[in-house]
Amino acid sequence: MKIKDFRTSTFSENSVGNYEFTFHCGDLYTRENVSWDEDLEYCRLKIVGTELKEVQSLKVKITYTIPDNDDIDEMKKKNINQYQIDPKKHLYTVELLNFDQEQVRLKICEEIWIGYEKTIKELIKKLKNLKEIYFHGRHFHEPQNGLIFDINDDDYIREDCNNPKWEDSMFIEPSEDKDSLEQLVLLKKNVGNNVKISFESLSDESEKLVRQFKIK
Repeated sequence: MKIKDFRTSTFSENSVGNYEFTFHCGDLYTRENVSWDEDLEYCRLKIVGTELKEVQSLKVKITYTIPDNDDIDEMKKKNINQYQIDPKKHLYTVELLNFDQEQVRLKICEEIWIGYEKTIKELIKKLKNLKEIYFHGRHFHEPQNGLIFDINDDDYIREDCNNPKWEDSMFIEPSEDKDSLEQLVLLKKNVGNNVKISFESLSDESEKLVRQFKIK
């Protein structure tokens, strides 16, 4: 049986209005049956519980350690539940939010938008000089070169790391979800025409809808 890992969070205001959150959510093998949704809610509660004012920059990320296949094989062979963690090899990062004054663009992981729209819209009101909002998927960035973890990362986390509760990535698809479209319409209304909204990826039908409703 796996042992539990405790999640930790680090918050800093590096200078006035420049905020950074890092949530370390433990190891995806030694923790027991990890749920992405539960970890995301943990992060959200920490964010809303922190008073942010006149935000000049904001960085929010989740980190996990993930063993490779050799590490897992070795643990099974020795019947143990620990391995030598090397941050340069095993530490992966998922960027949830990123905003700075250089690009004046807010990058939003779709996972922290879907279901948390009210929280994010309230946060957006506090951003200074916002010019663009960019939605992107949930990507696990490798520690050394920043490349994205394998496309089948959800299957690897569920099956190889034995986390059956781990949820598949979610994507914004207004053509398939009426509420998704309504939330984007409200967002556009809130930020106005001076703020551009763009997406890493949309289906052709969703692309037509966001243009039809003048979201993009």
